[in-house]
Amino acid sequence: MTFSTPFPGGGPAGPSAFEIVNEDRVARGLPPFTSVEEWQDDLRGPWGEDITDLGNRLTALETIEITGLSSDPNGAQELGTSVTPVLSWGYIGAAVPVKLRIEGDAEPDPTITEWTALSPITATTTYTVEVEDVLGRTDSADVTVQFLTRSFWGASPNASLTSAQIIALANSALTSARARDVTINASGGQYVYYCWPTSLGTVAGVKAYGFPLNPDGYSVTTVSVTTVAGYTTDYYVLRLTNQLDDSAVDLEIS
Repeated sequence: MTFSTPFPGGGPAGPSAFEIVNEDRVARGLPPFTSVEEWQDDLRGPWGEDITDLGNRLTALETIEITGLSSDPNGAQELGTSVTPVLSWGYIGAAVPVKLRIEGDAEPDPTITEWTALSPITATTTYTVEVEDVLGRTDSADVTVQFLTRSFWGASPNASLTSAQIIALANSALTSARARDVTINASGGQYVYYCWPTSLGTVAGVKAYGFPLNPDGYSVTTVSVTTVAGYTTDYYVLRLTNQLDDSAVDLEIS
């Protein structure tokens, strides 16, 4: 610590902090300090650390950690669409961020906790947020916006399906895997279909009502499909060989 008048005696600007402290000590019946050094030794206390050093040590114990990093939208997106993600996050710890990088680019304001992507994305993208505090300690977190293709299943009286008929089947879902267990309404005598992108691989097995089917129990063809989202890719189209008349056909694809 330093003072405007470091030694007893005061000055033209008035009494120094040292003189004020000594006046207070005398008023309380305590002996005055004989020097500024003696006063500073008293301030350091029994641990031998002055206040500045103690503050530095407390700062060193503080941490900074990114928490709750998320994206809006936060669910899987369909290939063929585009989104502009908005990232948001918080911090655990008392350390103050002094540097912030998103996708490797430094942000002018390191204290922000929300960021909008600079351009729309149309495919799976991972964003990395990195933060650094005044002592050079860092933390990072990732969030991924995933894009998936869609599988379709249902029943049709047609022995084969076009792209338009495939996407018109009664059921569909975004998927990252071929395998699925579904229930299909084939009332009135219809063919049962399950269709998935060829990128997910060929069929490994088929069960109907829980029983494995031999290869002659179903057929698989390939059709180029354009989804409602505008994404075009090849699909495997699996059809059970015989027409069924059942409102709850249990079909399992692996």
